[in-house]
Amino acid sequence: MSHYNNPPYLVEPETPEAASLAIQIGQHHYGLLAWVYFGLIGLVVGYFAYRKNQPLTMTGGLYGLFGDKIYGKAGTFINFITIFATMGGVATSVGLGCLQFKDGLNFVTGKQITNVTIAVIFILLLILYTTTACSGVSKGVKYLATINTIIAICIMIYIFLCGNKLFQLNLMAQSTVEYLQNVPLIMSFTDFMDKTDGWPRAWTMFVYCWTASWAPFVGVFIAKISKGRTIREFIIGVLVSPMLFNFMWFSVLGGSGIYYEIETAGSISRVIADKGNTAALFEMIKNLPFSKVLAVAIMVCVLTCLATSANAASIYNAELMSEGKSKPKNSLIILMSLVMGIIGLIMMFSGGLTAVQSAAIGTSFIFTIIMVLMVLSFFKGIRLEDMGDASEEMQNRICKQEIAE
Repeated sequence: MSHYNNPPYLVEPETPEAASLAIQIGQHHYGLLAWVYFGLIGLVVGYFAYRKNQPLTMTGGLYGLFGDKIYGKAGTFINFITIFATMGGVATSVGLGCLQFKDGLNFVTGKQITNVTIAVIFILLLILYTTTACSGVSKGVKYLATINTIIAICIMIYIFLCGNKLFQLNLMAQSTVEYLQNVPLIMSFTDFMDKTDGWPRAWTMFVYCWTASWAPFVGVFIAKISKGRTIREFIIGVLVSPMLFNFMWFSVLGGSGIYYEIETAGSISRVIADKGNTAALFEMIKNLPFSKVLAVAIMVCVLTCLATSANAASIYNAELMSEGKSKPKNSLIILMSLVMGIIGLIMMFSGGLTAVQSAAIGTSFIFTIIMVLMVLSFFKGIRLEDMGDASEEMQNRICKQEIAE
């Protein structure tokens, strides 16, 4: 809605072209951009874990470049930065998610929900993701993620079927093709003349940094569930599948938002100005049948999504604290979950979301450097492995020749 009403470049506001561009920007920020980060970490960390017997950590991904030296003070520093950024990033998202849940309760009940109620819900969420985290990735985390995905898909299908299907499909087709044409521009737009009031810093660069703060634990999580895949299969799975779903998600939900913004003469924009961004979704679904039932499904989806992210982060941070062990103690997982929950609760009620968010983003600069080093580490590891294979093949040829002689 922000980019439909105030597009940063190329088109005029509130036009069909602006609607297409708004979908394209969303697709880029939360599709290609995010999953390139996640896939990079997952690929490098997974390669060194499953091929070189290194731990599933950021430091393990640097083994090809530094060898055993990476497990000294440098490795400890990287682990500390990773834990700090992960906690800040996920805790901020949990806080924002609870605010959206609060707007959902306001919509369903027709009353203003107090902070005490939200605190109780937050504690229940904390218990949920702590319990599933302690049960492990293959049990509680897997089941919770599956439930979350099924609910999200059902919400998307329902909104598509109850909304203007032709509008959504046309917007999906046009925005997808135009995105493939405009992706170099969207990726490289810096507004060096400062004509957009710092749009690249507030959006694209912000998302670059914010995604980097999530990349370590998301990438490691992907690596965990991708054991046995080839590099080609991994890249296709990580990039293609999420992007296809992302195209559909933004076209259906974003397209419906734009459609009802037009049909209701700007009602969604007014709600955003009055109540904030998190209330926009519920203003949009107000135009659909059984909107309150749908709102309940959305709130459940928000909670399970937050819990899935938080328990994956808790497990990863616990593994870092236990020096890369694949199965850390439950007491350590609970500690990481509680600390992250307390941070989120404090931020939600103190108004400190922006401050902690900024702190987490600050660490992403270090992550960017680490990611570059991980790329170099990966290519060096691959090259050495190829050289090893070539050497082995040469030895086999010599052996066969000697036997023949």
